[in-house]
Amino acid sequence: MRLFRISCLFFCLAPSALALDADRTLTQALQRIWQVPQGLPQASIYSIKQKQDGYLWLGTQTGLVRFDGVRFTSLGDPNWIRGVEEDDKGALWMGTNGTGVIRIQNGITTTFTVNEGLPADNIHSLYFSQTSHTLWVSTSGGLGRFEGQRFVAYRKADGLPADNMRAVCETKEGAIWAGGDSTDLAVWNGERFTTHPLQSLPEYSSIPIPSSLKSGSARARRQL
Repeated sequence: MRLFRISCLFFCLAPSALALDADRTLTQALQRIWQVPQGLPQASIYSIKQKQDGYLWLGTQTGLVRFDGVRFTSLGDPNWIRGVEEDDKGALWMGTNGTGVIRIQNGITTTFTVNEGLPADNIHSLYFSQTSHTLWVSTSGGLGRFEGQRFVAYRKADGLPADNMRAVCETKEGAIWAGGDSTDLAVWNGERFTTHPLQSLPEYSSIPIPSSLKSGSARARRQL
């Protein structure tokens, strides 16, 4: 489960920089700590996304939170938000624990569930491909790809190694990789999925979080 249980939230922010200085250690960076007494509404953070407008959006167990660098603001209904992503049109997408996917676009909130094509309403993570300009959703019942105004669902019967899919990432060549409750990875070729076993993983392993999938994708390619 992609869960960060933390009692405080660290942000290293510099107004004139987009990243930390690689020549400095983390202890040399300016650090500020926000806890619940400093205004953080919920200390269990599942997802953090910085939009193009500079705001930080936090997915928490009690809903969506926006941080402007000074204060936290809770927005929307108290849904359990497990993933936050932004698409190329600036829309904010949220994956929930049991109520599907929520999109905020131009001030309008839209909810997508199994009725709009999602394979399941229990969402593990979201990923927006900058190459194909496509939103992928990892759910407990398969993968969902947003197309038009609906999702197209992919399950084990469609070539995935498992129905419970937890993570999607993209290689620099634009290939989509997906992992879930299986020792196999799935690769999207633009039309369908093919599975590839990872010999180095023990039996009954799974790919639990996007960072694990991303950091291991290069090693996985060498094993195929």
